[in-house]
Amino acid sequence: MLTWGYAIGHGWPGLKVKLQAVFDGFSADVESVETDGRTLLSRLDDRIPADQLHSSQVIETAIQVANEVYKSNLSILKS
Repeated sequence: MLTWGYAIGHGWPGLKVKLQAVFDGFSADVESVETDGRTLLSRLDDRIPADQLHSSQVIETAIQVANEVYKSNLSILKS
């Protein structure tokens, strides 16, 4: 979500680069790795830092809403 915020902040050129990165990510070869899912989940952040996209009240509100969704999703994954 944070990188989408940066992309939007840079307008159409930022969105074009972000969409290209998403496309490249879906078409990249990925190697499967054995891992402990619980350990991985315990190391994930539980929120987007509010100061990362600090530019307006609208952005701050969007971050707060996104953090609530993010925290909820993470708690479901950890349960």
